[in-house]
Amino acid sequence: MPDSTPPTRKFDLVRIFPVILLVLFVSQFVLWNCAVITDLDYWVTKRTQLISDIKDHNLDFAKINRATHPGTFPLIVSLPFSSLGFSAKYSIKTACILLDTLLSVGIVYAAYFAKRNNLWWLAIIFFFAVNDYTLYTNPSDIITAKLISLSLILLLIFFQLKKNTHWIVVLAIGIALGLAASSRIHPVIILLPFVIMAFAFLDPKKIPLLLLSFGISMFVTNPYLWDSPIHFLTISFFRGSDLLLEKSHDGMSLSFFQELSLGKLIAEAPLSFLAYVFLFINLFVTKKHQILPRLYIFIIIMFSSLFSFLLLRSPANTLRYFYPALIPLQIMLPILIFQLFNFAANTKIIQNTRISSKKYLYIEILITIFATIVIFFSSNDTILKISLDISKVMITISFLHVLHILSKNYFLAWPKKATCHPKLQLLPQIQRKKTI
Repeated sequence: MPDSTPPTRKFDLVRIFPVILLVLFVSQFVLWNCAVITDLDYWVTKRTQLISDIKDHNLDFAKINRATHPGTFPLIVSLPFSSLGFSAKYSIKTACILLDTLLSVGIVYAAYFAKRNNLWWLAIIFFFAVNDYTLYTNPSDIITAKLISLSLILLLIFFQLKKNTHWIVVLAIGIALGLAASSRIHPVIILLPFVIMAFAFLDPKKIPLLLLSFGISMFVTNPYLWDSPIHFLTISFFRGSDLLLEKSHDGMSLSFFQELSLGKLIAEAPLSFLAYVFLFINLFVTKKHQILPRLYIFIIIMFSSLFSFLLLRSPANTLRYFYPALIPLQIMLPILIFQLFNFAANTKIIQNTRISSKKYLYIEILITIFATIVIFFSSNDTILKISLDISKVMITISFLHVLHILSKNYFLAWPKKATCHPKLQLLPQIQRKKTI
């Protein structure tokens, strides 16, 4: 059972909730207004059709061509904005901004509650504020990725507390997965069995609540399930499967998609690939040095591997389709880098070099500056892309190194074993005092 000892210095992220909300709202507002929202006209058409189908009680999903999934959750949220005089396009964009902001806030606080002994939550705020994935997306890609990220961090809390997990955490995992399935169903089809497996190992009694909350949230936010749920799920699943196997679908050529190879995907998402490598290494480290449970790491690796493998073999594998796997991996990167810094600080070889942590930070900054200089003076596209990726990785590592130094020496004085927030436990107050 994780130690629920409160931090030695009083700090509660809940107290600065308005600041966190404002920072993330402003950043998401700027990003979505600068974004290239693909197929926006098509989404407007789907929204108009959804409104018409609800009014006419004619929710026949079979008649919708070119749609592997209607992405109804973002569209449902956008409907009330029409009464405020917003156009269809602006209603969809406003819904995406609000959903993205609220989900980002939820992920930040879930990370804070899951790991209180570092500044993981602050690193996530930084990632969301400069997230270039948002610049090329559509209403379902980012929202689905954020919902899956939220469910995975909540699952980490469940792994830490096991049978002592509060039922609200289980309910939130089910709702997040249900809403993700209403946005884009195929990533959830791959992830849900692994989540159920984790519950079966840790606390099987909570599986009914998980499945009930998943089913209700998916049903409520997807009107096409109201009329004929089995018919809808069958059509939706097989349409998506066709895109993995065929070069065309419903007479629509798929040649306009960017066909990504594994090498191109790594080049487009270096931070996510770095997190994947660190997670894979963590499968084999000793329990003493693990920062995440081994089964939890296995679930993330299997989900991202299976999902990416299926997309890589498809002609319709443009980068934004990989977001449900890439963004959760990127969110996991800070806590893995913090683990690396802690391991390096306690390694005798590093200690014998007598180089301080700040000097390593200076080396990282110098590498970043060198890569940036190469970017400005290189005329070769390959070298330019490699330099951009190196610069991006080194800037991230340097920033995380600064956060690690602050969390260790100056900003927060957390006890080493402090993990989950005690309010998320079902322990009685008397029993909790005994553990303290």
